[in-house]
Amino acid sequence: MTPPSDSYARPGWDLVRVVAAAVPVTRISAEIIARERRPLPPVDDFVVRRAASGGTTVGELAAALHLPEAVVADAVAAQLSAGTITYRDGVIEQAPPRAAAPVETDLLLLFDRASWRVTGWDDARTISRADAQRDDLLVLPESRADAISLAHVPTESVEIAAAELASSSAAAASRATVNAADTGTATLSAAPASTAPVNAAPVDAAPVNAAPVNAANTGTATLNAAAAGTATLNAAAVNAAPVNAADASAGSVERDAAEAVDAGVERKVLVVKAVRERAGKRLMPAQVLVYADQERENVQLGLVVEGELLDDSVLLGLGGAERLGIEPGPIKPGPSEPGPSEPGTGEPGTREPGTGELDPA
Repeated sequence: MTPPSDSYARPGWDLVRVVAAAVPVTRISAEIIARERRPLPPVDDFVVRRAASGGTTVGELAAALHLPEAVVADAVAAQLSAGTITYRDGVIEQAPPRAAAPVETDLLLLFDRASWRVTGWDDARTISRADAQRDDLLVLPESRADAISLAHVPTESVEIAAAELASSSAAAASRATVNAADTGTATLSAAPASTAPVNAAPVDAAPVNAAPVNAANTGTATLNAAAAGTATLNAAAVNAAPVNAADASAGSVERDAAEAVDAGVERKVLVVKAVRERAGKRLMPAQVLVYADQERENVQLGLVVEGELLDDSVLLGLGGAERLGIEPGPIKPGPSEPGPSEPGTGEPGTREPGTGELDPA
């Protein structure tokens, strides 16, 4: 979210223009080894919390949640498979913690070709060069034309970018609602990942996206009939959602799958094994803030991407205002109401090509 305009203020300088711009980015895939901690779905989280506070049963949990026992039994089966709880004689208790094993996975990230660094920016907000031309955006130049290599993607930067990306994905996921077992009577609102507790037990060594292993290895498992009625549990179906290929392109399916996996994940990146560029260069919408002194003789620039004001060195490294063709514009005689837009005049109350308001998103 874009911060309030006051946060962009610079003592002794006037914010005289905001230029709508775009930053060149490359999609990359980083193959990493990391330790992960994942947030739980709402019902699973409740099961683990209650088990940690003392023994409980499927019936007690279902009554507390006002859900069918079959729904709670599915969550219990999933957490039994994950090793976070134990189930003996109908009683559910917290399992002893076990050591976390590193997992190997791929991260889909954006590499900023202007500042030459990996970022946690949201790929879903990128645009094409045709979009930028249509909207008359100032496309910033690339600082280098080199291919992106492992040396350009340090482990610490990948960890920071992954955390930012997981946070933004979790914020989006928190707005989703989960229909409980298609009963048509109860829906659970997913808790924001920023407050949702992370599974206290470390993550199993199974690779990301691997289907949970059923205790009977038959695709179904049955809990104590006295506790769960006659419900059978399809472990492979827990927390799974089908993707309709007709409704999404291959690229969007890949991004949606990555976001579903990464939403709210706490990840400690241990090693970046390899980096590869993915097809298609993109542009990230941005705003260039133009500051000037009272005489309009000196200019400073600021760059805002996804609400974050980046270091001034980014634009200085690209040649500053002179190379980018940015001028502060004429001195305004005083406060006045903006008049009708007259493209290209440069007068107060007009819009020149490549200028725009701060993105409120």
